[in-house]
Amino acid sequence: MDGREPAHSTRELPADVLPHLDPALTPLRVHLGSAARAHVARVRRMVDAAAMDGLRVRAAYSVKTNPDRRLLGAVRDEGLLVEAISQLEVEHAVGVGFAPDRVVLNGPAKWWPVPVTPGPFAAVFCDSVDELRDVTARPHDGAPVAGVVGVRVRPPGVVSRFGVELHDPSVLDAVAGSLSHLRPDVRVGLHVHVPAREVGAARWWRVVDEVVTAGVALERRSGRPVRCLDLGGGWEPDDLLRELLPHLPPALAAARGRLTALDDVVLEPGRAVAQPLAALVTRVLAVRGERGATDVVVDASIADAPEVGRSGHDWFLVRPGRGSALVRVGGTGRVLGRTCMETDVLHAGLRLPADVRPGDVLVITGVGAYDTSKSYRFGRGEAPWPDGGTELTAVTDA
Repeated sequence: MDGREPAHSTRELPADVLPHLDPALTPLRVHLGSAARAHVARVRRMVDAAAMDGLRVRAAYSVKTNPDRRLLGAVRDEGLLVEAISQLEVEHAVGVGFAPDRVVLNGPAKWWPVPVTPGPFAAVFCDSVDELRDVTARPHDGAPVAGVVGVRVRPPGVVSRFGVELHDPSVLDAVAGSLSHLRPDVRVGLHVHVPAREVGAARWWRVVDEVVTAGVALERRSGRPVRCLDLGGGWEPDDLLRELLPHLPPALAAARGRLTALDDVVLEPGRAVAQPLAALVTRVLAVRGERGATDVVVDASIADAPEVGRSGHDWFLVRPGRGSALVRVGGTGRVLGRTCMETDVLHAGLRLPADVRPGDVLVITGVGAYDTSKSYRFGRGEAPWPDGGTELTAVTDA
């Protein structure tokens, strides 16, 4: 698992971790607050730089990636939008200080459990023809439901439970028919979410072109111009900053050559924003040296970092009185979690030093996205849902 080093690595133990290296406190998740604002600001500047005359590019941070109020505060202060998939997320975002018109609504259950604000939202992207019909049929008195209303597109050849197939003529007709009931002051938008990490960069750019093609067909059939494209998220931090954003301007210029009224592009960098902004501190419980390899058992587990094998992370070994050092990948050492589950292997290829010992501390960076929000209680002798509450915290949070 996790056999590569992230290009975004600083190769230095984050300063925010230093006050939290007491082994008695592990496992411990540390929010890297001193890096958060600088990182979010960098993302915002690079997103802004992709804009061109008459076409703005905006970022909408996906709340589901990590709803930490400290992170959302940095996102708010940098002027980013947020993307929400439920009314509970809307309520949370509004509570942090986001006005409804800075919220993009996505997903199949975006109105669950009950609406918390009438809006208007920045955008609402419908996940089905039926939902679009309901949204466009809302009364025209008062404020519109959103500045942008549209559908999530499922391009040809993409296997997904989400989105509408605008390449199907009957679906195209249904969407065009619903748009005829849309208020004239509401802009039409299209949304797509196909993570580049799943399909590769080359295929991702083809998906964008296919959505533009669908937009051209929709304009012809409906008579309404497509003015907004939401290109979704799913990028690693390096993918966003080094691969996507530098190549976005020419792609957008080509898109606007076909969708001539296009004036708004939205990106949803959840993982790319949140992933570098937390670290997991865990203690070595036991060392095993079988088969010429070094295995260490730690007090964290895959419950504390459930996606640790899917993304690049930095690993630091901190030894009392001996300082800290980056642990390189490419060796035979394994980091085994505290549970008895066969899958509880946090890393299977580290160059662990031969003198690693119980009591040493490992710090895993890059766990600020789904390693945090998807973490869960397991092997602690506790009920998964605390009595009288609905919030889960898998490890102590600093």
